[in-house]
Amino acid sequence: MVANQIAATVFTKILAAFSFLIGKQMSRMNSRNRKRLYDLISKRDGAWCAICKDTGEKSGLILDHIDNDNSHNDLSNFQILCRSCNNKKNPRGPGKKKSPVYVRGDEYEPPRRPTPELEKSERCEPIFRQWLEDKVMELEKMEVHDVVYSGAEKAGCSPPTVNRYLGKMCSSEGKFEIYIGNDDKKYVRRRMQNDKPQPQQSDSN
Repeated sequence: MVANQIAATVFTKILAAFSFLIGKQMSRMNSRNRKRLYDLISKRDGAWCAICKDTGEKSGLILDHIDNDNSHNDLSNFQILCRSCNNKKNPRGPGKKKSPVYVRGDEYEPPRRPTPELEKSERCEPIFRQWLEDKVMELEKMEVHDVVYSGAEKAGCSPPTVNRYLGKMCSSEGKFEIYIGNDDKKYVRRRMQNDKPQPQQSDSN
């Protein structure tokens, strides 16, 4: 176990050192350094095609830049492909477009462009959270109806979206709780530190 950990640490240092030695352009590397780089990547990922798992006995295996940027020589941007998969990923000829393919096991996924809804949520949720923190600190409690609709106005999103944010903030992991006041209305207040979530209860004040 200890030996494996030491070997992994040494290998990581070798990868880091070699990443520095690669430089800006792989095309400037001599055949010896290319072979060293291939050996490092094959030890990391396995000596087979990252896409089809072919061992390359017929056509051989080659190093591929995942994002198709030949100047991006970080070790994380290299994978091993057979010539057939490399030709499919990087078609040659006028008008043919190359496409990045991330295929190194379960560690990597193709980069996904955020949906407009996700981008809006990532922008609005922090605004609402900070607003509620400030308001509860100032007022000690707020009616849930007011939190939802005033929070939506402040954050620039819909009331159902704010209600979802509020649900997370009042969950068992959140800093706030919802309780029922003497007027039978629902209020939001800060949960006392170390308090466990309790069923909604009447305000005794």
